[in-house]
Amino acid sequence: MRLKDYTDLPNMVQLVNLAELGETAKSITALQCPFCGGDPEVQLGLAYRECVLLSVACSACRISTPRLITGQMISGNTYTLQDRLQEAVQLWNRRI
Repeated sequence: MRLKDYTDLPNMVQLVNLAELGETAKSITALQCPFCGGDPEVQLGLAYRECVLLSVACSACRISTPRLITGQMISGNTYTLQDRLQEAVQLWNRRI
């Protein structure tokens, strides 16, 4: 997977094209940005230990979905990268 660094984004966030995530994003399709028509990318950032923060963002205007976290939650629920990626893309694709 090739990652692109954006040093101006907080918490060492990196943007990745959905196609670059391979098997993790195999059946996931994100729509173009509803505001500017830009290409969607996945923002990945390390939260703590093995947990990852992720959201879907526009590569042009940088509008994004809320950040979701992977791993074991205090509630006992566990979320994988694929679970959260699907949830983030569903949020991104939602049009009101």
